[in-house]
Amino acid sequence: MSFREEIRRRAAEAGSTVVLAEGWDERVQEAARTIESRGMASVLLLGRSVNGDNRVDQVAELLAARKPDKERDADRAIELARDPIWFAAGLVALGEVAAGVAGATCPTGEVIRAAMWAIGAADDVRTVSSAFYMFCPYCPSWPKRQSGGPEPHDVVLTFTDSAVVPDPTADQLAEIALAAVRDRQLIVGDEPRVAFLSYSTKGSAAGPGVDKVRLAAERFRQLAPEIPCDGELQGDAAIVPEVALR
Repeated sequence: MSFREEIRRRAAEAGSTVVLAEGWDERVQEAARTIESRGMASVLLLGRSVNGDNRVDQVAELLAARKPDKERDADRAIELARDPIWFAAGLVALGEVAAGVAGATCPTGEVIRAAMWAIGAADDVRTVSSAFYMFCPYCPSWPKRQSGGPEPHDVVLTFTDSAVVPDPTADQLAEIALAAVRDRQLIVGDEPRVAFLSYSTKGSAAGPGVDKVRLAAERFRQLAPEIPCDGELQGDAAIVPEVALR
């Protein structure tokens, strides 16, 4: 079973409901049809404004309670709760749905602000970040499948952070990598190995960016000594063992 097939199987077994916040977009509508036709989840599709849903008041109360210093005005809380991005985040926070998806048409920053306000970060997360999961054709020179991971033709790479923190410090890079490791263990199910990427491989170039990445790798080893990691590395050296050996 491929990685994507496994993800679909797990989603179907969960039998959850997900909210897609930008239901006016044709791509989102098509996604909703695909999700339901494959039996992966039930879908709540939102319009540009949320009206007539009795949960708007609940979401408004949640938002006001989460940041009472900012939302003393009940009308403002209701206004936010009627926005589909904020309403979707509120439904996740209230446990009404298992997950929410947004960002097809709305800026990433707005999606993150709504999620941070309504849901918040995990207790031990100081740096909110993002991760991309890249599904790639299998290359014989890449590491073989680990127990519990995807099939040999399913090479799944996690890239973090490529969307949220524009210029992280070394400590933030280490924290971001640790968050990505924890998520990958849940999503992909293998034993992660971390490469801290740079334009330099083990001193082949120099500069403040190289120093920061090298320090980030050291910080990560302190945070998670049980997780294999290396850096600084260029992309080819991180992925292809023959290049790394040279």
